[in-house]
Amino acid sequence: MGEIRNSCPPSRRRAFAAVLLCLLIAAPAPAATPETPIEELFISGCGAPDITTEGIVRSYVVEGELLRLRLAGVVNAITVTMPAGSVDATLLPDAQIKVSGACRTLYNNKRQRIGFELQLASADRLKVVHPAPQDPFQAVLAPIKDLLSFTPQGQFVHRMKVRGWVTLQRASGSTYMADGTGAIFLQRPAAPNLNPGDEIEAAGFPDYFDNNVVLRDAIVRTTGGHQVPLPRVLATTDELDDRYNNEFVQLNGTVVSQRQNNLVLQVGKQTFDAELDVRNRNAHLPRFEGNTEVQVQGIYWTRPSESGRIVSYRLFLRTADDIRVLRTPSWWTLPRIGRLLGLVTIFGLLGFFWVWMLRRQVRNQTSLLRRQHDQELQLKEQLRQAQKLEAVGRLAGGIAHDFNNVLTVIRGYSEILLAEHNPNDPEHEPLEEIRKAADRASALTAQLLAFSRQQVLAPRTLELNTILDNLEKMLRRLLSTEVVMQLRRDPALWPVKADPTQMEQVIMNLVVNANDAMPQGGTLTIETRNVTLDDLFAKEHLGVAAGQYARVSVTDTGVGMSPDLTSRIFEPFFTTKEQGRGTGLGLATSYGIVKQSGGHIEVLSRLGSGTTFHVYLPAAEVVEEMPRAAEPEATASHRGHETVLLIEDEEGLRTLVRRVLSAQGYVVLDAPDPETALELSRDHRGPIHLLLTDVVLKEGNGQVVAQEITRARPETKVIFMSGYSQDAVLQHGQLRPNTAFLSKPFTTAALAAKVRETLDATSTVEQI
Repeated sequence: MGEIRNSCPPSRRRAFAAVLLCLLIAAPAPAATPETPIEELFISGCGAPDITTEGIVRSYVVEGELLRLRLAGVVNAITVTMPAGSVDATLLPDAQIKVSGACRTLYNNKRQRIGFELQLASADRLKVVHPAPQDPFQAVLAPIKDLLSFTPQGQFVHRMKVRGWVTLQRASGSTYMADGTGAIFLQRPAAPNLNPGDEIEAAGFPDYFDNNVVLRDAIVRTTGGHQVPLPRVLATTDELDDRYNNEFVQLNGTVVSQRQNNLVLQVGKQTFDAELDVRNRNAHLPRFEGNTEVQVQGIYWTRPSESGRIVSYRLFLRTADDIRVLRTPSWWTLPRIGRLLGLVTIFGLLGFFWVWMLRRQVRNQTSLLRRQHDQELQLKEQLRQAQKLEAVGRLAGGIAHDFNNVLTVIRGYSEILLAEHNPNDPEHEPLEEIRKAADRASALTAQLLAFSRQQVLAPRTLELNTILDNLEKMLRRLLSTEVVMQLRRDPALWPVKADPTQMEQVIMNLVVNANDAMPQGGTLTIETRNVTLDDLFAKEHLGVAAGQYARVSVTDTGVGMSPDLTSRIFEPFFTTKEQGRGTGLGLATSYGIVKQSGGHIEVLSRLGSGTTFHVYLPAAEVVEEMPRAAEPEATASHRGHETVLLIEDEEGLRTLVRRVLSAQGYVVLDAPDPETALELSRDHRGPIHLLLTDVVLKEGNGQVVAQEITRARPETKVIFMSGYSQDAVLQHGQLRPNTAFLSKPFTTAALAAKVRETLDATSTVEQI
């Protein structure tokens, strides 16, 4: 029978300890109760709520606020529980004590009674009858054969001492020893590492484990001698019983199977598990082939069933040298000969089909290589097209940046002149036409920025079905009378994150393009659906990531396009229409907007079979509402008196901004380059309330000069302006988010409003 284990969790143990402490304080003094011998208690059970008995302390353990004592004898059936710290537990092992406490029966998992627990409310209910000897090794020395006749029927079981030689110390620390008269197992001895042959003395409490006598809680010391243990040779299988438990034996067997450091041996009619149980985890048994005859040495151990019948045999090996090969099996066994004949037959049959299989494999490999070649050509073409569009985009973005400086000057002066002329003035109309032309040029630069993915976007989470609902009437008006439009919406369409105005522009561009492709009429189909793009699709389409997307498809039944046209369809200023119809920027703008929104657009077309545009946008989480900001208007509230330091290397634009801000009442210090600006900042004795600078300067960087000025003047707020969009500037890491920014071309009203808004902010702009 194994040790009694307390299965209560720590929280319950603490609660029980608290109850015991309460009993210690509040309980009345117990009445005298008759003493119950341990063996009678084990037979009759807890016959009374309060029991008094005597026993020998075998061991102790402190669990939180509880002290548990285990009494030796009667298969260690008695456990005493009391508050920790009330007695010196280190003096109790091997002491005879008398205890009085509440009795509780202990059960195992099968609801079988395995012992009892006495719960003591205080240390007053424990009395030491005979203290433990100061030297545990003063116990009477006994031969192991006498110890093996131990029966757990006595009331008091003191430590017993044996002397012998170590036969094996297991990895767990438990030790097997023998003295010539017998062998015994020391369970978890408190001893240093021992080696086979070391002479030792062991003092412990006799007990039973798997119907074998063991010494529990043994303490061990070496005596200095050494003797190589010799195994007991078990020559016949008739000797395989429990008489040799714990002994170092030698026997012969046949290997049945092997799993790492465990061999299964057939010894006569019995099956043995031979296990290498050593402290060195790097030690391993060699591999043995099945049916190999071996001679093994190890510690003999049997495990009985509840009825006492032996159900398993084990050998604990010390080292890999404890196994010696007697005979290896012949390779030419009947099973192997049969398998060999079967393989020869199979290969003979395969020989008849070898040529056919070879031809088939060559054909498949040729087809695979052709597909791989086609795929490589397709990816190379996609890469070439992407590089071409990227180069054109950078060129278009650079042109748009420089053009925005010119447009800002044109628009600004036209607005100033318009404000100075009455609408009835003959010069008012030409000035209005100049402003309109500047607006149209601004729209053209906006399309170039959209293609180059440098446009200012206001993305929010939205549903594409809602976009189609809002556009349906307008789209039908854009189509000719011979074209029939069909809408197919997925009611469970995933939301996406994009700029709603820009997505409307994309859909309108695709619809107008489809309408122009059907001069004789046809059917236009707009469809939304959820798609999941896998890794294969991502590999075949450059720049696409696998994942969940919401797709908008625009399909027409028009004339279609050849592969040469589809490869150039997204290039700016490329158009298949006759001269004078369109600018060639519609599809290029759609391409840039979709790419800047993190999506993908592709075209599928064939001459005479119509065209389909697929727009993929990554799925988002939820739909949100975000109102758009209104265009600022110049009002009297935009006036001021503060000092503004202006840095702009374009002279015309610098003159315009200085004139507009001066007209609003501001004191303007202007500089064409960073060096001049720094000199103005150092020489100006008064405060500089605002720094207005271009991001990209011919002789420096606006962000760098802003850092130097704000370091010297922390109170100075900063507005950056650029012909690139704010998103494009942020992508290159030039500005931090939430930085005040003014995109060119801007109106005089937008300039005045932005300056006033930044100056009126309650806190300074985030430092660069």
